[in-house]
Amino acid sequence: MGSHRERVDADAALPPRLAASTPYLLTRAVRAAARLAQDHFGGEALRFSHYVALCWVDHLGPCAQRDLAQAMSADPSDLVTVLGALDDAGLLARTSDPTDRRRNVLAVTDAGRNWLNERHARARDYDAALCASTSDDGAALRRQLAALLASRGGL
Repeated sequence: MGSHRERVDADAALPPRLAASTPYLLTRAVRAAARLAQDHFGGEALRFSHYVALCWVDHLGPCAQRDLAQAMSADPSDLVTVLGALDDAGLLARTSDPTDRRRNVLAVTDAGRNWLNERHARARDYDAALCASTSDDGAALRRQLAALLASRGGL
């Protein structure tokens, strides 16, 4: 039998103020999604964040790191580790920009495209697991999240 704390946590309803708090619920949902991502992508060196970054580079085509960060609404310095791991794995190529030698251009390699193709199925499984409790496989949730992001400039 579990501890008293486990029983309390499992049986406790949210305090009404938190149950009515969109930021609180969204924060909890993000944590739950991160735990689920760990289940789907945690057994390997490259994780969901690497998949996301490589999807963006694939979508944008060859691009500067600054442009990638802007498209992702991320700080360029936050991408350094992710992009370094993708580069080290041979999934991403960094070449000098012929118009500005101080900048690097990022591009998905053939190995990166193969890796992305293999991970798309895993990402679909992750999405399905995340949205399994919704009545429409998450379609309304995605629309609402997209609207929230659009209204806030892509946060």
